[in-house]
Amino acid sequence: MALAFHREESAGSGLRRMATELLDDARFRLAHFSKPDKDIHETRKNVKKLRAILRLGRFGLGDLVYRRDNEFLRDLNRTLALMREAFVHIKLLNAMQQQFEQLHEADIAVLKEELEQEHQQAISDYRDSPDRQDALARLDVMLAAVSRWPEFDRPREVLRCGLEAIYGRGREELAQLQHQVSDEHFHDWRKRVKYLWYHLRMMAPAWPQGIRSQAAILSELAELLGDDHDLAVFHQEILHGDIPLKPAQRKALINGLVDRRRDFAFQAIEVGKRLYVESPEAFSQRIMAYWDQWQQGVSVQVSAGS
Repeated sequence: MALAFHREESAGSGLRRMATELLDDARFRLAHFSKPDKDIHETRKNVKKLRAILRLGRFGLGDLVYRRDNEFLRDLNRTLALMREAFVHIKLLNAMQQQFEQLHEADIAVLKEELEQEHQQAISDYRDSPDRQDALARLDVMLAAVSRWPEFDRPREVLRCGLEAIYGRGREELAQLQHQVSDEHFHDWRKRVKYLWYHLRMMAPAWPQGIRSQAAILSELAELLGDDHDLAVFHQEILHGDIPLKPAQRKALINGLVDRRRDFAFQAIEVGKRLYVESPEAFSQRIMAYWDQWQQGVSVQVSAGS
């Protein structure tokens, strides 16, 4: 299930095809739910890709379609994220335990057991919940709606505007983070980076070597920001949640999380500076120049100094 355009298809039909494949897979996973952890993880990835597709085609689909489908997908991922949190917290505890002597093995084993029970209970509750049936029904509705997505009157301009908008938003978020670091800005930047990564993967056939090298840096950045997000959620759970920790353990975890997040923030901003060097207009025009040559069957030629 490749997230990429085919040369022989129009922009509109390509987005419809990719969206249909992702929706089919998400529906299959939620309907069977045979491997819950994997099914949840893969469905959440599918939903993020679908939201990226909506953003790339937004100027051709129209605000009504965009807002309706994006709202449903956002709410679905929020529900699925609740089942993932305890699983991620267990992984983070394992990593942190190796770093701090204050996190005694016996105490942490009890905590991990409680988190695992919480995780399994959330999965069990979702399996039999109206939320799952509602999600399946709404996925069916969106599948039918996608089949009616229109062809674009100006397909090149739709793609260019989508690329320019998401690149521009990411560039703005990076500028804000360089001025003031905050969880909110990192969260927003993470989403823009992820969407742009998916956009470049879709466009990569136009110039595999050049676009995929930039997409690889975006993948690195998205991973850094994703790790930071997991730490941020865990940090808030330790501060305000019901995790039973002794004072020394709580202090050790908080200090460790703060140090790790500081490292992630520095690394992410440095990688971001390498990526967001062009203006949004220049970036989108460059990618679309590759697209134009690809559509015409012309190989992209790049000088040795480029």
